Amino acid sequence: MAATVVRNARPVSPRLSKYCGALVGAVVGDCLGAYFECKRHVKVDELLNHFAALDSVRKEQQFTDDTAMARSVARSLVEKKGLDVKDMASRFVSEFYKEPDRGYGGSIAAVFSKLEKSGCSDPFLPAKEQFDGQGSFGNGGAMRISPTALYGYNLSEEELNKVSEDITRITHTHPDALRGAQLQCSAVRLALRETDTDHLNTNNFIQKLRTTMKQLENPQNLDNHPQPYCDKLDTIEEFLKRDSVDCSEVVECLGNDISALGSVPTAIYCFLRSLKPVDYIPKENPFERTILYAISLGGDTDTIATMAGAMAGAYYELDRVPQHWQDICEGVPDAVSYAKQLHTLCSDLMDSHK
Repeated sequence: MAATVVRNARPVSPRLSKYCGALVGAVVGDCLGAYFECKRHVKVDELLNHFAALDSVRKEQQFTDDTAMARSVARSLVEKKGLDVKDMASRFVSEFYKEPDRGYGGSIAAVFSKLEKSGCSDPFLPAKEQFDGQGSFGNGGAMRISPTALYGYNLSEEELNKVSEDITRITHTHPDALRGAQLQCSAVRLALRETDTDHLNTNNFIQKLRTTMKQLENPQNLDNHPQPYCDKLDTIEEFLKRDSVDCSEVVECLGNDISALGSVPTAIYCFLRSLKPVDYIPKENPFERTILYAISLGGDTDTIATMAGAMAGAYYELDRVPQHWQDICEGVPDAVSYAKQLHTLCSDLMDSHK
């Protein structure tokens, strides 16, 4: 399949430190969130004590399937200079069989088995056949999509949404999974494009995402047409107007599970909520706050933290990611390398279309 290329009439050069921040932030969120994964409730004392103990830890914190798949996305985009779906599917399969114990879900393993047997002849078919043809509504597409925001920095919104959707369709075809990955990718790109890292207008940020999702969820602007992601963005906006929101209410209204609808909006809220101090998280560094707050909600902590970490890293840039966290999290040097390569690719594509 042909690679997708940038066709923006007025491209803008992105900042390398934001690219590095996005991918390193995603890796750090995954590695540090994995310890608490599947805990329904995360006690504040346990959370703070764990992170205090990390200051003296030298043992490498391993990444999960979230990062394993994101790395394959980055490699494929760089080496193919755009989206080649068959190549990306092949990389997913190779990575899975090389290290199957990264925490992959059972349904993903079934997809990879079929792809491997078919030689990825139809990269979308195995996922499309899952769950009686409905496809998975999980967050597996969204958790790995961050490199796409870097590649697609200068893509039109329509082009970015198409690339995000096709990358997701390799493993997830349910509309909730597709829209969730598109929302996550859009949020990371918005954070990348923000130039003022001290003052973010959250209302504008949400409104831009809402505009994108309205077009995706209700392109014909029909009355009473379901718009679940827009509804979640409305909830985020309402929560941000309040001085504080109890974790239980956040989980009840936004979710903390493995579904895309129950995790992507939550990650966005974690990023936006942590722009300001959080009462029970005594951290001055807003990137640290974002990761700890995401984990404090429990549930699918590694994925929510990796998605929130990508946004926060993209916004605050690499130097806000604690150096010790970078030192102890597996895959950080590779993340920096991929970020640099994607930055170069974006710049090269930009130059070729001037």
